[in-house]
Amino acid sequence: CTFCPDSFRQGFRKRSPQRVYEDVRDIVLNQGVRNIHFFDPLTPPVTLEYLSRQVAKEKLPINWYAEVKFETIYTNKDYVRKLAQGGCRQLQFGFESGVQRVLDGMIKGNRLDQIDVILDNLREVGITVAVTWFIGFPTEDEPDARETWKFVRQSADAIFLSMYTGRFGLGHDVPVFHEPEKYGVKILYDDKGYLSYKRDDNRDWDHTPLHETYH
Repeated sequence: CTFCPDSFRQGFRKRSPQRVYEDVRDIVLNQGVRNIHFFDPLTPPVTLEYLSRQVAKEKLPINWYAEVKFETIYTNKDYVRKLAQGGCRQLQFGFESGVQRVLDGMIKGNRLDQIDVILDNLREVGITVAVTWFIGFPTEDEPDARETWKFVRQSADAIFLSMYTGRFGLGHDVPVFHEPEKYGVKILYDDKGYLSYKRDDNRDWDHTPLHETYH
């Protein structure tokens, strides 16, 4: 995503689903762990499917939670049912924005027309949903931000937890910083050396000091 630091992409490696399950099984059986959180911004669906199948097969006594993305696979009811049967209790999604144009600028990959389907599928099998989102992405204006808030509020019956909510922050290692003209912003520094930005159209509401974090 264009709002994430490059450090998320550097040195990326992915463990096999088999190795992940072996580790989970070991700490459950040998250390008595019963609740596991996969603290990965994008836990692979294939890993979760394998994990769920093995947990159900061996009747491993765990509940697990994972950070994932609104991918098409979650519109498949059979897939989400397998996750629930295999110990999944909550999935945390990067929602980010309720406006498709803004999501496209983030290169997020989310499709708003699929999100309601995904929320319904997960609610049906008893998997709760958490979402993360923020305002102030350079291509967003105030009506866009209000649309995001409206989406979250209208989906309150399906969203168990809204978290990491705040304003967009820009640093030297964020892709937007390297192509500011593409996003219609100008990079500024104050007399203390703090990095900030403003939109080319000089709207004030989304002029954000970038040493403030958004997540």
